[in-house]
Amino acid sequence: MNSNRRTGFFAAGIVVLIAGLLAAVGLWYSAGQRQSDAVRNFARAPVGCDTTLNFEAAGEFLVFVETEGEISAVTGSCVAPGSFGELGSPQDLPPVRLVLTGPDGTEVALDARTGVDYAAAGSAGQLIQTFVVGKSGSYVLRVEPTNDSEPAGFAIAIGRDPSEGVQSLQLGAFASGIAGLIVGLSLIATSRRRGSPAALVSADPWSSAAEWPTSPPEAQQPGQSAGWAQQPEPPTQPLGVPVPPAPATTPPGQQGTPGRQPPFTTPAEQPPTPAPWAPPEMPSR
Repeated sequence: MNSNRRTGFFAAGIVVLIAGLLAAVGLWYSAGQRQSDAVRNFARAPVGCDTTLNFEAAGEFLVFVETEGEISAVTGSCVAPGSFGELGSPQDLPPVRLVLTGPDGTEVALDARTGVDYAAAGSAGQLIQTFVVGKSGSYVLRVEPTNDSEPAGFAIAIGRDPSEGVQSLQLGAFASGIAGLIVGLSLIATSRRRGSPAALVSADPWSSAAEWPTSPPEAQQPGQSAGWAQQPEPPTQPLGVPVPPAPATTPPGQQGTPGRQPPFTTPAEQPPTPAPWAPPEMPSR
């Protein structure tokens, strides 16, 4: 792997790692902000008063006893008590009696339920009851304490489940953080790997590992054309051996007389031996 690719992998790993961590932090913050916004939007009713609640949509609503919080404005027969402090642990919640009346004057049934609590946006509460709003309109909630507890010590909060959707955002935060760590660190580790060594290249591109020949190449004999034939060389006679005389020849048409030698002999002429590589003789015109 060359240096450019290693640098690219390293930069991508850093970007993915930072993006994953930022996404995790953002989702976790959104989860907390979602719960805080739901708590701030609760409708609240002080103790010992009839409070008017306006429901714009039908559905199920939860009733909480808030042991810490603030009531800044109230619509009904009481004034806003302002902030109130914590009374104690959840099992020490004050007993309270609630009566909810619908727009037509009929009483709305309240069902006991527990298992939901919150501590966000400066408020802390525990779920005690639920009810169902059949149609939108104005409802009146009466809050009556059943003991001698101080009325300003707590309040009633009504709204949706503040933890709805929070767990999904928190899981998304964990998933984003883990994915960013795994992918980012993997890319960074890939950038630190060394590739296989490149093949060695000779410094002298004209040099070769093959050895130069120590003798010149043998010349190839040219092919023989038609009408050209190599004449055989005359046999060589060893030195010191006498050469026998050539036999006498008798011209055609003359018969030799037996027992009588001709006065002279004509040696047979040998044709000249051409050189092995001499060109062929040109025909006379």
